[in-house]
Amino acid sequence: MIKTMKNTETGFPTPQKPKGGNKPPKPYKLKIDGTMYEVQDRFITGRMILALAHKTPESDYRVALKEHGNNMRPIEMNETVDLENPGVEKFVTYHTGHSDGEEGPQGPSPFNLPEEDQDYSNRLSGRLERVLEGRKRWVLIHDFDVPDGYNESKVTVAIMIPPGYPVTGPDMVYFYPALSLSSGKQIHAAEAREVIQGKSYQRWSRHFLPNAPWRPGVDSLETYAFMIHGWLDREVKR
Repeated sequence: MIKTMKNTETGFPTPQKPKGGNKPPKPYKLKIDGTMYEVQDRFITGRMILALAHKTPESDYRVALKEHGNNMRPIEMNETVDLENPGVEKFVTYHTGHSDGEEGPQGPSPFNLPEEDQDYSNRLSGRLERVLEGRKRWVLIHDFDVPDGYNESKVTVAIMIPPGYPVTGPDMVYFYPALSLSSGKQIHAAEAREVIQGKSYQRWSRHFLPNAPWRPGVDSLETYAFMIHGWLDREVKR
């Protein structure tokens, strides 16, 4: 029961604070790259999420929201996320920078994928295909969106799965049909070709940076797809 005392100025009773003072509001919990954080504010922006993880958009980092049963979706730097919404608690950062290299039909799955990648495949509803050619394992993502500024709006993306995956991350990306910039500028390190299922894929030589490596247990085919989107955007703006 809250005790009251009479306010001599107004004559109305004034509630007294309970002993011990007011308790601080319960913090909101969110997980970024597998690490748990607590914040007091209900609303948080993409930039603030990166700041919690000691990263910045100026260093080519971005962030995506990972909701249970749904595809990841990127969070804009000034976009506000309501942490009270159900399922809004898990975020993954990804790096859109890279190191350029040197210039220069669904059937039985031929190999298994980690559980997180299999879940991603299920959510793509048949757009992800696994191909085994010799000793090379490929994941193809069909109808992959390409931003404005290219000769194509959708392509098939090929990702080579290395033997040590998922501890070892993928390297480079391959596009069919080949991409070119509408501006006429040359795409950096994209001269090589790779034949997959009889089709000539354009290889973009893109590699992880020492300060932004592949993160086993955090990164997946889904985060790699976000990186590929970042590489496409970056090339248009060069």
